[in-house]
Amino acid sequence: MESESSEEKPAKYARAPRYSKHARSGNRGDSDDLSINYKGDGKEEPQKVYSWDKPREFDTSQYIVKDLKEELAIRGGGSIDGQQFIIQDCESSTVVLLDFSDTITVDNCTDCRFVIGPVGGSIFFRNCQGCSCSVACQQFRTRDCDEMNIFLHCTTQPVIESSRNMRFHPMRMNYTDLVEDYKKANLSVFDNHWDNIHDFTPDDYCRNYSTTTSIDPVEIFKFHENEMLAKGSADPNTITNAHLSFTDDDCLIPLVNGEGGRGEETAVVILFHHQLMTEEVILDIFHRISQVLTLVMTRHFDFGSDEACRVFIDDSPQSIACRNAATTGRMVGAEYSGDDAVKIVNSVMGEYMSGMPPESMNETLCYTSPNDEDTNHVLNVLNTLHNSRFDC
Repeated sequence: MESESSEEKPAKYARAPRYSKHARSGNRGDSDDLSINYKGDGKEEPQKVYSWDKPREFDTSQYIVKDLKEELAIRGGGSIDGQQFIIQDCESSTVVLLDFSDTITVDNCTDCRFVIGPVGGSIFFRNCQGCSCSVACQQFRTRDCDEMNIFLHCTTQPVIESSRNMRFHPMRMNYTDLVEDYKKANLSVFDNHWDNIHDFTPDDYCRNYSTTTSIDPVEIFKFHENEMLAKGSADPNTITNAHLSFTDDDCLIPLVNGEGGRGEETAVVILFHHQLMTEEVILDIFHRISQVLTLVMTRHFDFGSDEACRVFIDDSPQSIACRNAATTGRMVGAEYSGDDAVKIVNSVMGEYMSGMPPESMNETLCYTSPNDEDTNHVLNVLNTLHNSRFDC
């Protein structure tokens, strides 16, 4: 006698084949996971499509500049919005991108100028000659390039390959939304390795690159009234309205002079993580000190307790307070150079801290090296810790 479970049950309707979202990738899914449904009469029931399910449509022509000759191409704020951008096959032209982007590639360009806002990823120049560029980026690379002036802010080590006569300078650029574009591109204004170049193909007889702070970008990136407009909707008023500038006085990003700016006397200031130590406050502090001394470098640091103990080694109340403050979050350090550097840094910081809100009186917000010996110790430890991470 057959069991009840083996008896064939009449179906209410013919069941049409149904496919799940897993089936589209080659795997059958459960019947509850359907992308095509049918009503009781066997007819297909339309699936609801929501706005967030629809792919975003892009006009790719807005993210490409190519085939310019003695022309000017401009993209203002919001026109790139973190997308990839391509520049190629341009001659004797100027490209201005006053917005943040993801990655940028520049191919086969000759005698061109590029003014480029923060790039969250890499900018890659290939087969370019006689060009000048001002850019902030996470990664900078060149291949098969010659005779270029690069005004650079790079948060990692710049790399050149099969390139010659590459001249690197610290970026001195500002426009209205530059600091905000840094944040959107997730770049730190306090990490700049513009002068720490790695050459994949070094020459045995001469170096393929040089680093200097003596070149004035104002003359290189000056815009002339007789420059032709590019094809499309390029508007030179975009540059004026954005207050684009290449002067030191207008530059809000710390002007880091690099190893070449270090003299005999140096001083260190460390600003600890605290709600009162905003990016704007730190930039203001660095700007004030830089009016008197040369800024050699700035760095972001995250310390654990062991690292903090290596920097602040004694058991004085000040060192203990600094060790505790150093482990609360990301801090910013800076090295300054010049006559009486230690004295000047301590004087400027003392004056600045006296103007902070009363609630900061019992907080450890900063450290300034009190003498040359402590300066050398702190710098040696910071450089060792930073280089060990940077080489990973």
